[in-house]
Amino acid sequence: MIAPKSSSVGYIIFKILVAIILLTFCRWLMAYIALPTYTRIDLFLYLIVGTASVLKPLHHLFLAIVLGYFTDALSGRLWGFHIATYVCAVALIHLSADEMEMRSLPYQVILSSICVAIQSLFIVIYAINSYESFPNTLEFVISVLVPRFALTMLGAIIFLRAISLWIGNAPQQKR
Repeated sequence: MIAPKSSSVGYIIFKILVAIILLTFCRWLMAYIALPTYTRIDLFLYLIVGTASVLKPLHHLFLAIVLGYFTDALSGRLWGFHIATYVCAVALIHLSADEMEMRSLPYQVILSSICVAIQSLFIVIYAINSYESFPNTLEFVISVLVPRFALTMLGAIIFLRAISLWIGNAPQQKR
C-alpha cells in the first residue's frame, strides 16, 4: 500500500485545487484555440496519477470521482466515461502499490497509457456510427485515437513530472 507522506492535509488540498484550476484553464485554452480533437488530451488523468503518493486510497477515490464528474460535465455528456477511467486508474494504482514504486515516471506513463486505452475503448463504443465525417470506425481510430494516444504519452512525461513535483513537495507536519 502507498504510505502517504505526513504533511499538512490543508496544504495538499490547496495544491490540488491550484492544479485543478490551472488544468481547467489549459483545457479551456485547448477548446478556445479550437485544436483538433486528437490534441485534446485528458490533463486531469495526470492529476489522478500524480496525487497517488500523497493521498490515502479513500481520498484518492473521492478525488477520482469528483474530477471524473467535473471532466464529464466539461465535455457536455454525463455518461461517466471519465469517472470510470479515473476509478480504474485509482484501482490499478492501489492494487499494484505493494509491488511497484508509484513515484517512478515510467510506471506513471505506462499507467496513464493504460487509462487512455480504456478511454479510447469508451470513445470507440460511442463513435460507432455517430461521426458523419468519418466513413468508418477504423478511419476514426487511425486519424483520431492513435495520435491522441501518442500525444497523451508525450504529455504524461511532461505533466506527470511537474504534477508529482508540485503535489509531492508539501511541508512536513510539526510534531
